[in-house]
Amino acid sequence: MKKLIFIATILIAVIITIGLISCAKTNITENNNETTELVNPYNYMGETHNEGLDYILEGIQNLSNSGVNASFDEFSIQVSNSYNEFCVNNIEGYDGISISYKCNFAEMSSVFLNSRGTLLDSIIANSELSEKQKEYLEKIPALFVDFDEYTELSDSLNTLSSLVQADTELSEEEKLITLGSYSVALSSYEYWVSNFDEWINVINTALDLELDANDFTEDEIRNIALSDVAGGLGGGIGGAIWGALVGPAGAGAGAVIGGGSGLVTGAIGGSVTCAIIMWLQAEGYW
Repeated sequence: MKKLIFIATILIAVIITIGLISCAKTNITENNNETTELVNPYNYMGETHNEGLDYILEGIQNLSNSGVNASFDEFSIQVSNSYNEFCVNNIEGYDGISISYKCNFAEMSSVFLNSRGTLLDSIIANSELSEKQKEYLEKIPALFVDFDEYTELSDSLNTLSSLVQADTELSEEEKLITLGSYSVALSSYEYWVSNFDEWINVINTALDLELDANDFTEDEIRNIALSDVAGGLGGGIGGAIWGALVGPAGAGAGAVIGGGSGLVTGAIGGSVTCAIIMWLQAEGYW
């Protein structure tokens, strides 16, 4: 029980971890053409994560197209509504009632600013996962420190995916969470390299900001991808702890959404919240 509470405490920070991207963005389109076929059977989780981000971006864009700058409250409500709509329509077990997401960027920001770069390591180390599963998950932050090209990251995750699938010491649930985390890691990195500039433009229009993509570094996109994995891992293993990810107005009492559904919802929530807090902090909100 003490470990469960500790994990929940850490997870409050997951949604609000690290920020974004880079003046030296990797060319995903070119690199994808050189990458071997992906072998992870749970790659749909990363794909769903990216679709969720696109859905939220479209909602913000619709707000921007009104021709009037949105208030911060209106912006937060739009993000929350888009997130919930996507998850209700695409994530099994997410009903938008007992489990729902409400943005509270101001409250989350204080945790975010004190939590850079350490959340995934902390969750892996302090969760009740098997040592074998921890060993595989610990490879993710190590890879994000060392890779130089997208193909190097994707090929390394392919190799690890094959090892996980063949490992008889892992249960099917452990394989699902581990492989889903690999999928989110790769998809998130790919997404933000390809879409960061568009998000900046839409956020600038919606909130009348002056963010510049060139102010963000390559290391920061790696950090947000790791934050997505942390959010996904927390949702995947947390179940009822999901409430800790979304703040006081989040999951209702007894709400449970773990496994693959919790992993995807946690990753989407972690991604969009981390990014927005990063941008708002850069603009002096906190």
